[in-house]
Order: sequence, then C-alpha cells, then structure tokens
Amino acid sequence: MKAIMIFAIIFFVLLASFVEAKAKKVFHIQREDNSFIDYYILKYSERTASDTLLLILQGSSCNNVIHKKKMKEVALAWPKADILLVEKYGIGAELLQQKGAERKSCPAAFLEMDSPEQRVSDILQVLSKVSVLTEYKNYLMIVGSEGAVVSNMSLLALV
Repeated sequence: MKAIMIFAIIFFVLLASFVEAKAKKVFHIQREDNSFIDYYILKYSERTASDTLLLILQGSSCNNVIHKKKMKEVALAWPKADILLVEKYGIGAELLQQKGAERKSCPAAFLEMDSPEQRVSDILQVLSKVSVLTEYKNYLMIVGSEGAVVSNMSLLALV
C-alpha cells in the first residue's frame, strides 16, 4: 500500500512537471481589433503525434489559465491527448494566479471586453487555426462553471 502511494505521488509530481514544462510556449492570434488571443498547446509527446485535442475551458475568474493548478488534474481526464488552453481577453501569461472571486489587479481589458460571446469568438478562431495546422481526429472539451456556457455556445456556433 505504501509503495502504491509513493508511486502515485511520483506520478502526480511528474505530471505537474510535464504540464508546466510544456506550457512555456505561448501562441498568439490577432483579433479584428488588433489585440491578441494567447493560447497554449501542451503536447502529450514530442515524439508521437496525438490524434486527440482536449480543450479545457476555465470559469469566469480573472486568472491566467496556464497558472491554474487544477489544469494538471483535469489533464488526466484524457492522458494521451494534447491539451489546448485559451486565455480570456486581456489576460496573458504574466498575470499570476490569485484566489478569491475579486482581485484588484484584474486587467482593464478583461473587465471591459470579456464576455461569453467574446470567449466563443476567440475559441473558434483558435480552433480554426489549430485544425489547419494539425491533424487531430478527436476534439474533446472539459469545462468549469462559465466554461460550460461558453462550450455550449461554441458547439452551437459550429453547427
């Protein structure tokens, strides 16, 4: 039993290192208003192409998606998938994680422009680019709170 617990701890530490190491590369797409969408693709393996892309959508908080500790756990839902994370309007990699619903350091661009409709537009723009550059056969989504609304709106926009 003790060996299983040690193995599990080592596994989660390695997974956390994997997600953090892969997340350092940020990609950008320009919006029509000349601002940029930041997104990350965390590759399952640099040697083997994954046929599945797992899009993880966070809730409504004013936090950077790449610094969310829960993303490491959520990534376990489909372990052999590449992971796609899309930042919200006005949020970039430099914005560190902060607990609690209210934060004083929330960027003005986020407060002015973030909405479910904007997030849908951003996600569809990123998916359009990613699907042209890659050969994923399967697209999956895992969502949290407001991410559920955004995912449903995104799916409706695709139909």
